[in-house]
Amino acid sequence: MFGFLKPSPPPTPAQPKEIPMNETKKKNPKRLYAVNEVSTGKNYLVEAFSQAGARNHVARNAFTVSIPTNIEAFKLAQAGVKIEEADAPEQLDILEDGLTP
Repeated sequence: MFGFLKPSPPPTPAQPKEIPMNETKKKNPKRLYAVNEVSTGKNYLVEAFSQAGARNHVARNAFTVSIPTNIEAFKLAQAGVKIEEADAPEQLDILEDGLTP
């Protein structure tokens, strides 16, 4: 009877706005960092978003990190390896660049 009153389709959920890559780079510019490998004295120039990113780029091939099994931890302790406690400032390297409040 009232054919001109068709039900409207349900609203679609709002999609997050995609930021083009060039705008992202403007907001988070990469910087040049000088990274010094203390044990060898070797120097690197690394373009990265943060000091932590530059350090991690250099250390990627030099170190591995894993959670030891109980037996591995026991053997390392027997061999004289001491437990080192990481300080909060070292873990929060991103704060050095002022990227977080």
